[in-house]
Amino acid sequence: MRSIEKPAGWIVRHQREKRNWRLRNVTGLHPTDPNWETGTYCKCHKKLRTSSEVKNTIIFDAIWIKGETYPFVRSAFKIKSIKDEILEFDSYYFADGEPLKITPDIISGMRPRLYRTNPGKKLNKIETKLLFDIVKKSYTKYEKGKKPISIFADDWKIMVTAAKKNMHKHHSCSFDKQSVRMQKFSRNRYTSNNSYQSYHAYDRSKFRNCCGC
Repeated sequence: MRSIEKPAGWIVRHQREKRNWRLRNVTGLHPTDPNWETGTYCKCHKKLRTSSEVKNTIIFDAIWIKGETYPFVRSAFKIKSIKDEILEFDSYYFADGEPLKITPDIISGMRPRLYRTNPGKKLNKIETKLLFDIVKKSYTKYEKGKKPISIFADDWKIMVTAAKKNMHKHHSCSFDKQSVRMQKFSRNRYTSNNSYQSYHAYDRSKFRNCCGC
């Protein structure tokens, strides 16, 4: 029987601040992860945080930039330990310069549109090494707690403060379980007429606004 290869890395999509792609989504629902200031990943993507396959793997923090077809790597880090569903890392690589676009030429199977990812897109050893080698050559390495030089001190302070305020709050995405149930009900109910098509478009737009948590 053929054994299933465990992932060596993950491409995980996150929300970003609209005015600056380097910042976490401080004015929205996702101000906490990745938490570069503490070296933790503790709120988003619970399926990733509770996966038995995530320890010692590389997380590629992916963001979408308006007008672009494929996601970009904002930061990357290796998970060293896990404690109470909190992923921990000692250092991270950050895109102080031009971010790397993850195209099919680099990682086969990348889709040219937004898509929901939870726990994330799994990468094998070859894909992870290829992507991480590029990141290590062109990104800046920081120890946890260190501010990237490309982020202004005031923006860093705002981001850190927002994360602290959100740390003990229940994390939610742009839709809750009840709305998901309603969407599933409506899809089943309206499959035979035009109402389904208009509702389906609404349904997909809701997914595009979500990090996939």
